[in-house]
Amino acid sequence: MVYNYRMTPKLVEDFFTKEEIEEIKAVIASQLSSKSMVNNEDQNFVDQNNIVQQDHTGRIVMQGLQHVMPKHIITKMNRFALTLWEYNVAPELVGITYNNWNKKYGHPTLPPHYDKGSIGLLIDYQIDSTTNWDLWVDGERFSMPDNSVVAFVPTRQVHWRTHRPFEDGEEVSLLFFEYSGEGISQKIDTEQLKKANTIYNTYTWRPEGKRY
Repeated sequence: MVYNYRMTPKLVEDFFTKEEIEEIKAVIASQLSSKSMVNNEDQNFVDQNNIVQQDHTGRIVMQGLQHVMPKHIITKMNRFALTLWEYNVAPELVGITYNNWNKKYGHPTLPPHYDKGSIGLLIDYQIDSTTNWDLWVDGERFSMPDNSVVAFVPTRQVHWRTHRPFEDGEEVSLLFFEYSGEGISQKIDTEQLKKANTIYNTYTWRPEGKRY
């Protein structure tokens, strides 16, 4: 099977209805209230039983939401994934992961990187935020409003979030919808990564949210 290991990142706004957003938030709230918080600084951890806090990235992570998310929510995202899928088999959702970046968990940061593993498509869904925190994929910047998605191939496309400080009360919450990619593994483009790190270290962010 031959895969297109890169894709043009796609931003779609107003993805879910208000009713669907409330359902998603209810699932997240229920899971947050029923699980214990543990600390694990390993970037490649697997833990579907707890909420994992990572001080060095300033976030909490909750895996395994594909088991509790309403089926019609998953069906809607699967249909969107299928419109992006260029392979010979239908996309298989293998994970939904909740992430919340907040200063109270450490120093929110997401420097340029390639994901490990075999994820053939990652759909970032921004569910809630109190500040702007742009997503970059292969050097292209996306200012994501709440209820928007950006899709890309995380194992083959370098991605990061703008290097910036977070103030008290500022946070960004995302769901990662992860789809398997048979035959895909991490492949780092050293030139792309070098360019990404240059942007990451030199791009100027202003507290009022303006970009310069």
